[in-house]
Amino acid sequence: MSIGVRRVTRDRSIVREAGQPRKCVIHRVASRGLFHRLRSDDDLRLGRDVVVCCPPAPAWQNGGMAKRVVGPGVPSYLTLAGGDDVVGMLEVKRSKFMAVLRRVEDEAAARELLAELRREHRDARHHCSAFILGSRGETTRTNDDSEPSGTAGAPILDVLQGAELSDVAAVVVRWFGGTLLGAGGLARAYGDAVSVALQSASLVRREQRVLSRVALPHAEAGRVEAELRNRGIEVLGTEYGAQATLTMATEDLAEAQAAVAAATAGAGVVEDAGVQWVDVRV
Repeated sequence: MSIGVRRVTRDRSIVREAGQPRKCVIHRVASRGLFHRLRSDDDLRLGRDVVVCCPPAPAWQNGGMAKRVVGPGVPSYLTLAGGDDVVGMLEVKRSKFMAVLRRVEDEAAARELLAELRREHRDARHHCSAFILGSRGETTRTNDDSEPSGTAGAPILDVLQGAELSDVAAVVVRWFGGTLLGAGGLARAYGDAVSVALQSASLVRREQRVLSRVALPHAEAGRVEAELRNRGIEVLGTEYGAQATLTMATEDLAEAQAAVAAATAGAGVVEDAGVQWVDVRV
């Protein structure tokens, strides 16, 4: 997704070019962090700051975010880094749209986000939502919450899928401003609210990694761990008992075996410990 503040030029070329690649939408910068959709080129006054908000590009177009298979037929996927909810605000014809995104593990957690926002914002007219779950995004749900069918939940889901996200729930709360937006206007507003929220989101890639362990003398554990990290091996933790046992996450067992052999002059014995989904920074 691409979004940024641009200054309108005399021939409006900056705004027009920014809007070409993926049907970008242009908003006028307003107060209190809100954006107003521009209805026509007449609103593009010289010297005015605007926000250019584009639908997310496929991840393979963003350097370093390409999908790849990690293991037998299991793809990696992008999701939110977690922590605080991601929030975006949008105003269209006096209707206010607040998008809230949260990383979730299951349907119950996704529905809890919706329930929380309904309790917190009882004065809002609509609480529309969508969520997507699974390593392949195989589980999806949408809810229009009395908006015309297909004008709210589906556009929210479209933005999540366009960004190649999964394990994410999104709720858009709408305060009606007194002007009907029409089916097309509603769909654009709900989708754009999610796009604005995604601009401030931190993402990670979820990858399935092979876990392995190596037991070492306590005196050697710190040095070996440091050397493994320097070789790009992800060390998940260390357990201390009769020996210090390091747990590693790699794309295959051979990668861990080679690194441990180099760090211990062949003395370390690597044991397979199964597989696990892990977060990888992008």
